[in-house]
Amino acid sequence: MIEPDVVFIKQGAEWIVTMNEEDMPSLRLSIQYRRMLTAEGTDKEVKEYVKERFRSALQLMRNIARGKARSCEPAR
Repeated sequence: MIEPDVVFIKQGAEWIVTMNEEDMPSLRLSIQYRRMLTAEGTDKEVKEYVKERFRSALQLMRNIARGKARSCEPAR
């Protein structure tokens, strides 16, 4: 079965736009990698790599959140 990402619901004379997040996975950053950044025994190169991956992951999560917000904005 195909389920849309965006759902339009008519309430009286208005249309309400909502995200269908029922089957969407939630994204989160692993605490294990965060610990690697603060652990004293972690190699410097490993810390730099993990730090860069964290930045990339945070940017991806922000972009997804922005995309969701834009999907629900009324069309102009």
